[in-house]
Amino acid sequence: MGIQKGYIFDMKRFAVHDGPGIRTTAFFQGCPLNCPWCHNPESRAVPGKEKRLNGTEEITVPELTSRLERDRIFYEESGGGVTFSGGEPLSQPHFLDALLSACRERGLHTALDTCGHAPPGGALPLLRRADLVLFDIKILSSRRHLQVCGTDNTRITANLEGLLDSGNRLWLRFPLIPGYTDSEDNINGLEDLVRRNAHGIERISILPFHPAAEHKYRRLDKTNPMQGVPLLAENQAAALKNRLDAIHPAVHIGG
Repeated sequence: MGIQKGYIFDMKRFAVHDGPGIRTTAFFQGCPLNCPWCHNPESRAVPGKEKRLNGTEEITVPELTSRLERDRIFYEESGGGVTFSGGEPLSQPHFLDALLSACRERGLHTALDTCGHAPPGGALPLLRRADLVLFDIKILSSRRHLQVCGTDNTRITANLEGLLDSGNRLWLRFPLIPGYTDSEDNINGLEDLVRRNAHGIERISILPFHPAAEHKYRRLDKTNPMQGVPLLAENQAAALKNRLDAIHPAVHIGG
């Protein structure tokens, strides 16, 4: 078996919103969803294609691990580590598997930021091997999830349930997006999910919408689906936090 290679489109050092402590985040190329509010639209291309258009870099596991180790002193002093994000890390399972192994051998704390959409048979072992999983829950209705994100949420739900059963550290993240995830039905579904599984969720992060990707769509010469969508009302995230505070002890606004 040769040296495992994969595709990333960015790296972010000294990240403080992608898990505990100071972290380095590697952004994997490829994503199975098509969320209108995506902050990284350049990640959607299939790995290995359109590299010149979107800046994707082919990199080996040793090369990436070497970069991740550069800031070990900051990880150790802050309780941080490395985070694999995207795109969707589970879209490159063999590359992710090799990276998780390499990080574990070197004593680097790993966090996996995922939408959860991948075949459970292959995804669950990877989710369970990460030290911490940052699991995005967007839309609770499978039919509505299909309409908005391009796939239903069957795999997402199965992977979340399997992860909750495993006892892994889990932070649940909920993007609060006007017109998409902020409906009363969706919020009620989120409350039900948290109420049933509060014991298995270490932290809940509410992620309010902001138009951070506008410049990326311009660079890609693509229309931004969220162009013209108003920002959330000033108290909307706080109101959701108050509702979730009643059923969970660790609810935060922001990553």
